[in-house]
Amino acid sequence: MIKPSSFTFMGEKFKKNSALLYLLAVAVSVKVYLFIWASNYFNFIEYPQYNFLNIWYRWDSLAYITIATNGYSRAGLALDYFGFLSHFPPLYPILISLSSLILNTDKYFLGSFISIICCLLTTWYLYKLVFLETKNTRTSSLAVIFYLVFPISYFTNVPYSDSLFILLSVLVFYSLRRDKLILSGFFAFLGIMTRTTGILFLPLFAFYILQNWSLGWKKNCINSLKLFILPSMSVFGYLLINKIYYGDFLFFINEYKTNVFTGKVLIVPFSETFNAIKTLLIGFSDSITSTYFMFSVGWNSIFVLICLLIIIYGFNKIPKIYTFFSATSLLFIASYGWGISNSRYVFAIFPIYYSLALIKNKYVVGGLIAISLIGLLYFVPIFTSGAWGF
Repeated sequence: MIKPSSFTFMGEKFKKNSALLYLLAVAVSVKVYLFIWASNYFNFIEYPQYNFLNIWYRWDSLAYITIATNGYSRAGLALDYFGFLSHFPPLYPILISLSSLILNTDKYFLGSFISIICCLLTTWYLYKLVFLETKNTRTSSLAVIFYLVFPISYFTNVPYSDSLFILLSVLVFYSLRRDKLILSGFFAFLGIMTRTTGILFLPLFAFYILQNWSLGWKKNCINSLKLFILPSMSVFGYLLINKIYYGDFLFFINEYKTNVFTGKVLIVPFSETFNAIKTLLIGFSDSITSTYFMFSVGWNSIFVLICLLIIIYGFNKIPKIYTFFSATSLLFIASYGWGISNSRYVFAIFPIYYSLALIKNKYVVGGLIAISLIGLLYFVPIFTSGAWGF
């Protein structure tokens, strides 16, 4: 005889799987619509050399494809651009290069293809992660929806490493939540080899161990030290790349400081953010109409501030380890001046979608989704036109 509880379990499982399939369909639909939307606004008559795909191949895309094609070789590159390549850890270009060996097609196309696949996988695992924490289909689904319509989520369409990094971040937590420590460390290893901010997985693991220690799980704490093995190897690997190709283990740090387009120097945390917000409030009409101001520090500061408010909102609502990751990530971002890509870095702080998904008021949720969609549709034509778009 089948127990009633069995029917409940089967019903929940069916509901969960149905929601996942629905969300994957939504993710594909959003990706396709963004291609259509961008093409609708692009002037192909004036720029006939472009098509609906290559209008997305902008800015740092060239750096990833250059590394995928020639590694960190200086051959044929200007000295300043050769130095600029040190900003980019090798995993994403390696995936593009390996894919080109298998599929033998355009590397830019493969970069976008990998980003979209990573977005679909993030849709799957972000849902599963939030469901593990909440056992709630609505909350898990909303977390994914907020991720898919975030105003900067168009970077999951382009040959950038953002989509891969977010996926790996989710998998670090998903594996940690299931006590797969070696696997979590492996995904952190890959994350550090994808983006330099992956270094924040190390303090995350330290926080995880301290949490266990405070609960009296001393044996488990010692066992948890294995989390650091693979990520530490990836840190050394990236430093070794700098030493081999640029002659200095820490070359990329100085390059970040001196590069005219990045100018990453330490500042008082959040000082740039609050100064930009102050400027925006005092002279709103002049600031909001200034393309230079808005796309250098204006919009970026707004996104940093919004992220900070979401972290504060979720402080007592989500497990502390998510808040710790969000707070350290945002603090890292806000501690460097000239944050012209901070909007994109905020997008990678995935626990904010978990926090937003906990909002109960359906009108507030609907309003936030609508605002996010409007922002997404606003920024896409700017980026694909070749103007700066974070």
